[in-house]
Amino acid sequence: MEKIMLNLNSLATMLCTCDLYAYDEAALTSDEWLEVEKNLKVHGLNGPGSLFGLNSDELMDILDISEYSAYKIVRRMKSIQFFLKKLHEYEQQGIRIITKYDEEYPQNLIKKMKKSAPLCLFIAGTLPVKFEGISITGLQTVSKKEKGYVKRLVDKINNEDKWLISNDCKGIDQEAFHYGLHHHSQIICFVCENMLNKIQEYKKSIRMGKVVFLSAVDPAKRFTVTHAIDRNSYVCALSMFQIVVSSKINSGATWFTIMHNMHHNWTVSLVLDNDCFGNQRLLEMKTVPIYIKNIVSDMRIYPGMYFLCKRIKVKDLQMKYRKHTSLKDLAQALGVSIPTVSRALKDSSEISRELCAKAKELAKEMNYRPNPFAMSLRKNAPRIIGVIVPDIVTHFFASILNGIENMAIANGYFVIITTSHESYEHEKRNVENLVNMRVEGIIACLSQETTDYSHFATLKDINMPLILFDRVCLTEQFSSVVADGVQSAQMATQHLLDNGSKRVAFIGGANHLDIVKKRKHGYLEALRDNRIPIEKELVVCRKIDYEEGKIATETLLSLPQPPDAILAMNDTLAFAAMEVIKKHGLRIPDDIAIIGYTDEQHANYVEPKLSAVSHQTYKMGETACRLLIEQIKGDKAVKQVVIPTHLQVRESSIKSNKVLYPL
Repeated sequence: MEKIMLNLNSLATMLCTCDLYAYDEAALTSDEWLEVEKNLKVHGLNGPGSLFGLNSDELMDILDISEYSAYKIVRRMKSIQFFLKKLHEYEQQGIRIITKYDEEYPQNLIKKMKKSAPLCLFIAGTLPVKFEGISITGLQTVSKKEKGYVKRLVDKINNEDKWLISNDCKGIDQEAFHYGLHHHSQIICFVCENMLNKIQEYKKSIRMGKVVFLSAVDPAKRFTVTHAIDRNSYVCALSMFQIVVSSKINSGATWFTIMHNMHHNWTVSLVLDNDCFGNQRLLEMKTVPIYIKNIVSDMRIYPGMYFLCKRIKVKDLQMKYRKHTSLKDLAQALGVSIPTVSRALKDSSEISRELCAKAKELAKEMNYRPNPFAMSLRKNAPRIIGVIVPDIVTHFFASILNGIENMAIANGYFVIITTSHESYEHEKRNVENLVNMRVEGIIACLSQETTDYSHFATLKDINMPLILFDRVCLTEQFSSVVADGVQSAQMATQHLLDNGSKRVAFIGGANHLDIVKKRKHGYLEALRDNRIPIEKELVVCRKIDYEEGKIATETLLSLPQPPDAILAMNDTLAFAAMEVIKKHGLRIPDDIAIIGYTDEQHANYVEPKLSAVSHQTYKMGETACRLLIEQIKGDKAVKQVVIPTHLQVRESSIKSNKVLYPL
């Protein structure tokens, strides 16, 4: 075996965290590893390399970590020969593994993503220590016009000697990648599947230094939705700017990634000012516009853009195009008082015609827009609705928010959206902030951590209308909008039994959540109806989280008699289960059938396509907002609205070799 040059810190990180496809030993999760790194620093140890030679007891005593984490570290350290062998095999194929302890690791990922940055990266090609890159993204469907825009954008990026950051996904992204490959671009391509095939396909370009491939997952692993989402996030973090050519409102990976990016502020979104509805909505959200006239001409894309004019900094760009111009700004520019500007904009007879015209011209130039929230506060009629959701970036909550927003606007209300990030403390703080902002009512979905409902109960004391949806509580006090959890779970379980499954397992979230209780109840009712004995070990309820879903599935597959079907109460848990099932070499649905919940758009993209209980999410949001407006207008009745669901049957739940037995 040839020598593989690694520093000890990097080797230890790889050993403990690298999730190799052919590796039986469990890797440490990101959270577990970050805890190890933190404790190493606290105890003055010289990085992860200090882990070599420590036994399980020493790891627990010195680093104050869990017994399970210590066990995994020791097992991984003992398998170093196997790991080095795999490392050598990948090196033979042109792939290296790097960590943040290597100079080649992109610092942008650490700087922008912090704890979310990938612990290990697979790399093919030579990545410069420092680089400046721009990504181009959009929909899978590409018009002839959009192809032309992409080509011009890539040419301008090349002219500025910047790297094109790509994911080579179908549509706009792939169009930019292929055009750039044949027109002298320097490309960094971040992939989440089939890296080995990509290397073979583009080995000449890699050898010439035209393209570098990166991946945060083992090159031998197949596509998963989670890996694709992560990959899109990494593309954003590697980019100085992300240019959006096309997008669809509340739909598709492009919109999802843009929302995610705007939430985390990984990069600045530059949006093409075209007739695409998604792009127009993004521009309304104060993203930076790129005008078509600047793309098709020989002039630079946008005056003042950093990568086209180095004198301007990103923060200046953000301030210039995102900052709301206030009456105070106009007053200062004109050298008059704020009330005078206000009256001038309203064509008051007290103000000269000259000043009125001058004020209006300046307001247009500075993109001044009246603040409806401030105006409504001055009138003591806020007409503002507050919304609290656990997560804003999933299609489930995005669609509900769309329903809320449209119903609110139709009734003359503005909407303020806050996120709890699945945190009780965040949720409680959001309630306080919305009350302090004098909203007229609140629509909320509980975080997974919430078991104390006192912050909601307090709203009753101050006569603040509250409508709960999906995850609900205190239903005797507050109206709510939910899906038919019991009936839908019963129907889904019955479908699995009717299609050849005999041992159906249930993967759920925390038991205190109302939706978990109802869906579990429906599952159990279906078993009772079919006179199937209830086995406690087939019910695993942990947390609604991808990693937790993987652990739950591993638990089920380790049983002496594993299940032949799984009902996952959430699509995230279903996707996690599918990954684990495939890792064990089992077939879906023939070995293990599976059904998810909420029917996220990615259900159509996984292999096999996921059967799922489909929610009327838009209607849920619309209904919740209607109930709130009714309460604001004086309706005191407590209403519990149940929105019907339906089972969307796809490939994952019907066994091809089904044999039905009489019960």
